[in-house]
Amino acid sequence: MSDSTPSKRTSWNGAAIAQGRMVELAREPGRSVGLTLHDNGDLTIDCCDGGPLVEGMMGDGDYERFCTVEAKDVPRLAAVLLHAEFEGDAQAVDHFKALCDAYGIKARITSW
Repeated sequence: MSDSTPSKRTSWNGAAIAQGRMVELAREPGRSVGLTLHDNGDLTIDCCDGGPLVEGMMGDGDYERFCTVEAKDVPRLAAVLLHAEFEGDAQAVDHFKALCDAYGIKARITSW
């Protein structure tokens, strides 16, 4: 984690993290952003804009856009995101384990 104290969240904004369920990442007036891990393993981040500005620009009250990563590329995406998060972190193994624990992801530290 960027900070020395790992996150203790077990959900995103109170929603359980599970396949097939969209969780909200952000919300502000006129805009929401969500993330869905689909049953087939694809990962989608989406944005929905709404309100008078959108209606004036698009001729409709809302506008949605999506970015989907296919299931076969999700592991590589995970590696890229973990690299971005933990690069330069000398305690990365412990912080990574704490992140997994916080989200109920089974992970184990081994040594020899």
